Amino acid sequence: MKLNDYIVIYERASVSDGAGGMTPGALTEKYQCYASVKAMGGMLGMQFQQQTGSQGYTVWMRTDFDREIQRDYLVTYKGIYSDLNLVIQNIEVENKYTKLTCTLDK
Repeated sequence: MKLNDYIVIYERASVSDGAGGMTPGALTEKYQCYASVKAMGGMLGMQFQQQTGSQGYTVWMRTDFDREIQRDYLVTYKGIYSDLNLVIQNIEVENKYTKLTCTLDK
């Protein structure tokens, strides 16, 4: 598997809104690495889009046990035509690679 797509993983801090709730705050950069970013296709992509209402993407990156990826992190992919902001939906940690299943950030 070729990891030739550059991604940046951000953490979004929550800020108090003054009324007891929380609002999304500024993004803090956590990690930079190379990955393989692909849009889901075929039947799997169609089912994922029906369930979530958004195009699905799979992001494969090397497993580094020093990185602790959380579901509330955001992934920015610097693509050829435009940048994609992805929200992590699922994390699968394997021996050599970690798979992130993501949707587009709205």
